[in-house]
Amino acid sequence: MASVAFDPSQITPPERVVDVHGIYAKHLIQDHVEEKRRRAGASLPFPSPFPPTLPPIQSIRTKVESEIGTLGILGAGVGGLYAAMILDSLGIPFEILEASGRTGGRVYTHEFSKKEHDYYDVGAMRFPDEPAMSRLFHLFRCHQLNSDGLDVNSRLIEYHYREGNEENENSFLSFNGVSVRKSQHKKDYAADIFQFSKTGVPTEDLKKGTERIIDDTFDEYVKALKKDLEPMAPGQEEPSDCGWKMLMDKDKHSVRSFMALEKKMSLPTIRWCETMDNSTDSYDKAFSEACLDIVAFGDKHTKWRRLEYDYAFL
Repeated sequence: MASVAFDPSQITPPERVVDVHGIYAKHLIQDHVEEKRRRAGASLPFPSPFPPTLPPIQSIRTKVESEIGTLGILGAGVGGLYAAMILDSLGIPFEILEASGRTGGRVYTHEFSKKEHDYYDVGAMRFPDEPAMSRLFHLFRCHQLNSDGLDVNSRLIEYHYREGNEENENSFLSFNGVSVRKSQHKKDYAADIFQFSKTGVPTEDLKKGTERIIDDTFDEYVKALKKDLEPMAPGQEEPSDCGWKMLMDKDKHSVRSFMALEKKMSLPTIRWCETMDNSTDSYDKAFSEACLDIVAFGDKHTKWRRLEYDYAFL
């Protein structure tokens, strides 16, 4: 794609980052900078807090060209390509190093034939239209992807994702050799249709059901993170970081250890929730990562979007 003139309104600057993973990254950088300043006796040549806006573009370009040279980007996945697009807009020289023979990384489309819609998206194939994903949709609509013959935004269409919705209550759940419709299972969790009591799950937990237990585990932190994403009120000088602080206080935990040590749940209950909620060993991920995922991917009311045709185009 031909280079385009830098337009700061079309590149998401730090002060407009409202996706939860972006805020998480900004806080990590901020904490790292402050720790460096503390160890160096506050003698480092940059301010604290971390600047909320991009420094003058010309100063960046001059510094890179005189002191660094060409920047290297490892990998031509979506992250690498996004970084390259930003550097290109800033006029900063770069080179992408990719080990495979294609671009896209985990975003990969397998075509069975050249017939319309005869393909399978192996990687990402849907995007939640949530405030936490606003930067992604800003990318879809930016002029770099909608000029010079490209038109990504027009390909965004609704994705009918029904898992978890009431209209999908007729689907089946199958565990421990027992298969029932989801609607039947939700009528009476305590009936223990799948016989998880035999694995040691306490009766009081069976009565609650996994949905309530999981909600009770994450809700406090998810709500705080969402508050961090809210626009600042008139007169408010700094954005909320309550969710960030709460998350960092528990960052040592995996989901499993958080449920066991902080929520005092039994291991059979944790395994039961993991089985019904996700997949084997999924609760070994960081508790903070699980909270961020819940915020980013929304709930059963979330509207989903996809790109028409295949993702190789992107």
